[in-house]
Amino acid sequence: MDLHYNFETDQNYIQIKNNNDDLVAFVDLINGGSLQHLQLNGITVIEPKKEFSYSDSFASALLFPFVNRLKNGIYSFKNKSHQFPINEIGGNAHHGVLYNKIFSLKDYFCKDNEAILILEYESNGEDGYPFAFKINLQYTFGFNYLNMNLTVDNLSQYDFPYSLGWHPYFISSDLSKSCVKFSKSHDIVTDEDSVAQHRSKVNQNVEINPTDKHLDNCFQLKNGEVKFTTPDYKMSISTNRSPAFIHLYTPKINNLFAIELTSGISNSFNHGIGLNYLDKGSSTNMTWKIKIDSIK
Repeated sequence: MDLHYNFETDQNYIQIKNNNDDLVAFVDLINGGSLQHLQLNGITVIEPKKEFSYSDSFASALLFPFVNRLKNGIYSFKNKSHQFPINEIGGNAHHGVLYNKIFSLKDYFCKDNEAILILEYESNGEDGYPFAFKINLQYTFGFNYLNMNLTVDNLSQYDFPYSLGWHPYFISSDLSKSCVKFSKSHDIVTDEDSVAQHRSKVNQNVEINPTDKHLDNCFQLKNGEVKFTTPDYKMSISTNRSPAFIHLYTPKINNLFAIELTSGISNSFNHGIGLNYLDKGSSTNMTWKIKIDSIK
């Protein structure tokens, strides 16, 4: 079956629908190019909540140059101290610098039954991160899948530290009847502010019900794939990075669950777990692949 897509665009957003209305996507260009609504195979898996504003949720934010929390927003690189702005109650920097940046829409088109968006953000450096870089973000939508690719180019005269991630919240009609499954190699041990301290090796297959307890936990994956099952759909989410980490978070909003696949963990700029370095003139990328199957 040939699919046709309709693109609705303005300077703030782009919306995509296919001719059967079983694929719908809404990308917010002024909030970091974040994916605010996603319907695949006729099933809504991501949608905004009025009672959970973007400034509180960082929903679907792309995470760079650090993921999750950076203790007090402070780190040292090559014997020089840097301070990120504090944007979390409790005094930490949170979720990097891209979440509130304005992305430009470089291109959009259809190819082989897919809808493709290409977004870009270029920086001469940010508060606390004095390195020039360019972000290329590509969304590829199919009938029952989404592929995302985040590419970072180092435009500065120096190498720089980084980690990458994505912060989506997935919706379930009943979280008590949902579960997430993955294989872990390590538990990430955190302090009272959920800032990572170190990791503890424990090879294990994991199955978690999101309502068993409030989750704000991180694990290192044995492979880059996670399964999420709800009463309405089964989802697989995977990444190309190794090592890969998963951060799980249950907000105080009914039937939302954050599953974040990242290349590093919180406070990695200080303890080094999952931290990477990008040479000047070089590029790196991280991909996420989601596939949805209906249960009903």
